[in-house]
Amino acid sequence: MKQRNYSIDFLKIIFTIVIAIHHFQEAIGITFISHGDLAVEFFFMVSGYYLMDSFSQNYRWGGQKQSACDYILRRYKKLYPHYLFSLVVLVGALILASREADYILDKLIQTIPELFMLQDIGVFYYSGSNYPAWYLSVLMVLSYFLYLGLSLNKTVCVKVIYPLLLLLGSTLLFSGEDNSIVHWSAYGVLYMPLIRGLVDMIIGILIWKCVHADFKIDFVFSLMLNIMAWFLIIVAMFGEKTQDSLVLLGFAILLVLYFSQSNLFSKFTDIKLFGTIGKYTYAIYLNHSLVIRIVKLFGEKLQTIWLVIVFLVVLFAYSVVTENIVRY
Repeated sequence: MKQRNYSIDFLKIIFTIVIAIHHFQEAIGITFISHGDLAVEFFFMVSGYYLMDSFSQNYRWGGQKQSACDYILRRYKKLYPHYLFSLVVLVGALILASREADYILDKLIQTIPELFMLQDIGVFYYSGSNYPAWYLSVLMVLSYFLYLGLSLNKTVCVKVIYPLLLLLGSTLLFSGEDNSIVHWSAYGVLYMPLIRGLVDMIIGILIWKCVHADFKIDFVFSLMLNIMAWFLIIVAMFGEKTQDSLVLLGFAILLVLYFSQSNLFSKFTDIKLFGTIGKYTYAIYLNHSLVIRIVKLFGEKLQTIWLVIVFLVVLFAYSVVTENIVRY
């Protein structure tokens, strides 16, 4: 049995592109994907799933148990090199483009929390130069505490504490009239991006429990669920109205199907090609903020569709280069 699930790589490719296009369309003043930023919920859920999987594998084999500190340090070692590389290149490009003393000073000060992956966690409210990287800061903070909770008492956390936090967090996120989970403010001492990430990661942990439960989904039912999941995701992302709750349900259903491979479409997406391309999704996510600025600067005369195509081609090519630089 192969270890890598290429179907998940396929989904990563799709939703990384959605996020990149969403930010690009904002930069050039068009609207193609109304709520493309919701694709980040998918990545939080996947991260929650793999956190639970890492914890379970570690405890399944016995021996010396991995602590929350050990786990988070392993994550930093894996994620930080490319994170730092992309940040340094972006900040350097912004400074060279400006060359104004006040701007350079402000930019360097603003970059300090980013160097430690601390932007947008409540202590530092601004998202920094590489603004999409807020997801990684929230991810690292939440990963530590969720893994710590599992280490202290897995049964109580999974069966009581995490479902309760999911209920309370969801209630708080959707308490506004706009039915949106995209908030960049604090509710008392609760910083909303942290609550957003917490809800998604707990869903991911519970998805792991569902996938590893002893149940089977027949062909017809899995097909119906698949169609429903994609329908919910498309309506939430492309619809004019804000219906963010739909995307959480859609992603949850989709990930249960794709992780368990109880899915007709897995036969077409679980191929090595998607695994090869999927290895660059992290680089694409980190790099798209810089490439947006470059393409916007030099591609103003292009028609919109060609501008988007050029953006995606340049983004992928640049990400392949940076991935290989960082790796070697």
